[in-house]
Amino acid sequence: MDDYSAEGRWWLPGKGDRAAVGSFAFRGGGASLTVYEPLVPADEVPENPVHARWVTYPVVHGRTNAGEDVTLFVARSVEFPHGSSGSKSTFHVEAAALGRHLDSDAFSAVSFELDYLPSWLCPPTLVDDHDFHTLTVKLDPRILVEANVGDACVRIETMMTGEWQPGVTLQQTTSVIVEFPQPVSYKVVVNRYVRAFEDLLTLCLDLRVCLVRLMGAASGDGERARDATLFFANAGLSPTMEPRFADIIGMGSPTLLSGYDTPLEMKELVERWFGVYENLGSALVLLLGRHYAPFMYAEHELGSTVNAAEALHSLRFDSRQREPQAHQRRVRAVVEAATKAGVDPADLEWAERVLKNANSKPLKRRLEELLEASGDVGREILAVEPEFCGEVVGLRVAAAHGNATSRAKLSHAGRFRHEQALRWVVRCFLVGELLGDHAEAQRRTMVKESFKFAVRRLADPEGTD
Repeated sequence: MDDYSAEGRWWLPGKGDRAAVGSFAFRGGGASLTVYEPLVPADEVPENPVHARWVTYPVVHGRTNAGEDVTLFVARSVEFPHGSSGSKSTFHVEAAALGRHLDSDAFSAVSFELDYLPSWLCPPTLVDDHDFHTLTVKLDPRILVEANVGDACVRIETMMTGEWQPGVTLQQTTSVIVEFPQPVSYKVVVNRYVRAFEDLLTLCLDLRVCLVRLMGAASGDGERARDATLFFANAGLSPTMEPRFADIIGMGSPTLLSGYDTPLEMKELVERWFGVYENLGSALVLLLGRHYAPFMYAEHELGSTVNAAEALHSLRFDSRQREPQAHQRRVRAVVEAATKAGVDPADLEWAERVLKNANSKPLKRRLEELLEASGDVGREILAVEPEFCGEVVGLRVAAAHGNATSRAKLSHAGRFRHEQALRWVVRCFLVGELLGDHAEAQRRTMVKESFKFAVRRLADPEGTD
């Protein structure tokens, strides 16, 4: 989301006649309000007005010097007393709505745009080129997808937006619109819907996807435009470049699935995604973390991807070595044998405690099972690097604990190449879950030149190609 700042006057709801001068700013995913006098008048301060106090205001209203209404949600700060030399206060703000004065952070509908959504979906053009001198522009929104997610209605629409003065400027935009039977907090909107679509595109494209705009309609707006632009803390990084369709097409791109190239109807794809997102969210968070924190070192990326593979295995495979009852018998047999051998009781207690919690498969075995379930994708990797799983475990241990073994002493490039290959495996499996067809996900992976290149580089992990 783009940065925003404005100066104006700020007050608590119902106290507009006692406004404080200040400024609001949203930069780099954080929002703040700075005022030069307390928002609560001195005669209404419930405690001794001589001392500074920690305050939290659920809602703050404001009006910028340009005349725009602003609502701030959950503003927290240390507020200094009236007349003190330190009466300037800076509030941390959780969220803001521009263009409206609202009483709560609940919205009956929202719309949002993601930078790669138009390229991923490739909507039909709304402009008909009749001849060199004549164009017909369709101004009515066109619904591309409509699906039910829980009790919410989710639509993806494309429409023309722009300005008529001083000249005509038009552009086609594509938005996700979510409507609720009852108003919901913006936090639910962000975590349940915005993040879900961001992660869908990030998984499919293996590119950083950014939120461009988020707008909300408060209860009672009726047919009015969703004219409250929302900002919230940790909104994410702004796009560093203009997304291009060329970034996501072709065999050389990392794209596994797009809205214009899917074996499922888009309605079914969206509805299935929310189910996958709910069930496999823990693996997705770890896998996609590198895109939301691009400052990661190679060691961190490797650890995050291995953790994603581990989480995925726990969610879709049996991570136990033996059934619980068989494991209990195994532990009893060891303890009884040790008791007969005269082992110290304190050592026995420690050993029993450790053994009871030692029924998980080794990480190497879990990675092997994940590669086996990936069909040709896993076999392609193992054909080039038979010890791939063991190498990954060694690299993970070295990165996590700093005790590299001779097998794990790979360079930055070596760690990156092993992480890249494992990421293809996890992405392939997750896309297979989304499609309900793992063979199709494997086929899509196998034809990607970027996957083939990643596998070839495993043969020479220290090389420079």
